[in-house]
Amino acid sequence: MKPTIRIMSWNANGLLQRSKELEKHSTIDQVHRIVNIIEEALEKKNVCSGIFLDVAQAFDKVWHEGLNHKLKKMLPYQYVELLESYLSRRYFCIKQEDAYSEPRTINAGVPQGSVIGPLLYLLYTCDLPETEENTTATFADDTAILAVGESNEESTQKLNRAISRISSWTAKWRIRLNEAKSVHIDFTNRSIVYTPTFINGVAIPYVNEAKYLGMTLDAKLRWKEHVKKKED
Repeated sequence: MKPTIRIMSWNANGLLQRSKELEKHSTIDQVHRIVNIIEEALEKKNVCSGIFLDVAQAFDKVWHEGLNHKLKKMLPYQYVELLESYLSRRYFCIKQEDAYSEPRTINAGVPQGSVIGPLLYLLYTCDLPETEENTTATFADDTAILAVGESNEESTQKLNRAISRISSWTAKWRIRLNEAKSVHIDFTNRSIVYTPTFINGVAIPYVNEAKYLGMTLDAKLRWKEHVKKKED
């Protein structure tokens, strides 16, 4: 499987520009990217609104048929066949005391704890919609969406447009967003009036700090809460 991983990485390199996982294998690079966008907005006295998405059972819900469809566009046929074989003919059953149910086919999910699992998830989500008015940053199953505007009304409008596109995309590829665990934050030094964002018509919880890849980002990007939590 290791040669397959190498060839997949080579083929996928141009498709995964929003994530540096394959190149540097470090969450720090992705955090730097996000922080730089926020800092630039604060320096220009703009508002950077962000949504940090929670994907319900991300690795367990990767749709095999959809993944295979995408892999055919990225990899040589023989590697697609190998990966299809790797993911197919997997079964589960339920045990109750000494009795077992009939085996059932597993039609979704990538093996967790495997080397190739995170890569397959990245390939499955690498075409997450992104436009010039928003930045999408994905590392494994952690996804942040940022939009900058002269006011939080402007930046939030951009976010809602981005979320609308992403919601359509997730529905198509059978990915479920967890509205209750996703969060919306406005990075700004101003006093502002909250403008809501929505996922599938449900308002996203509004917070003053958000966690992303182990970092606690507060609304003014002063790092006090992050340092405090690390000290604790």
